[in-house]
This record gives sequence, structure tokens and C-alpha cells, in this order.
Amino acid sequence: MVKEVSDLAMTVFGLKHTRDTYVGDAVIRGISGGEKKRVSIAEAMMARAKVTAFDNTTRGLDSSTALEFGNALRNSTDSFKYTTVASLYQASENLYSLFDKVCIIYQGRMAYFGPASQAR
Repeated sequence: MVKEVSDLAMTVFGLKHTRDTYVGDAVIRGISGGEKKRVSIAEAMMARAKVTAFDNTTRGLDSSTALEFGNALRNSTDSFKYTTVASLYQASENLYSLFDKVCIIYQGRMAYFGPASQAR
């Protein structure tokens, strides 16, 4: 059962090709930054967390990798019926549109909270 669940997670998050690769650190070369972020989501999913929180998740990622990460968050949230909270800085319009609700903070104060589609 564990192998089947891990295979599913690796497939959903596009990690099958990294199965025998170290995640890595400052000394050991491992998977890419985008892959590390997807591993974090997969870990949360496999832990069956009902609420997950990610802080500054797109830092250091180019816009296409950040969007890929956002899509992985959206897909896992929908598939496994849990709640995801993520802080993003300078999100692209495509990434922003993946979220149901947003809290926009401007100069340390909440400027808006509500449906993403209604923010102006």
C-alpha cells in the first residue's frame, strides 16, 4: 500500500524520474529547486494533513516554475480535499488566478480579503 501511495504522489507531482535521487543540500547535489518544492507538497499530501501552509513558496523560482508549483498546489488541494494557505510575493496573474480566496497586504496592512476574482 505504501508503494502504491508513493507512486501516485510521484506521478501527480511529476517526480517519478527522481525516485533514486537525493533531495540534496549545500554539500550533496540533488533534485532541482522546483522538484524540492513539489516534494514538500507530496509530503503534506501523504501525511494526510487537512490544512497545509506554505510560506514564500515561490522565492527563487522563475515564473514558469512558480506557476508549475502553483498548479501542483491547486491540483492536490482539489484532489485530496484539503485547505492550502500559501504566501506569495509578486505573483503573476496566472499564478494568482489559481487561488479561490486571497488576502492582499499592502504596507503591512490587509488591503483586501475575499474571492480572488473580485479583488481590484
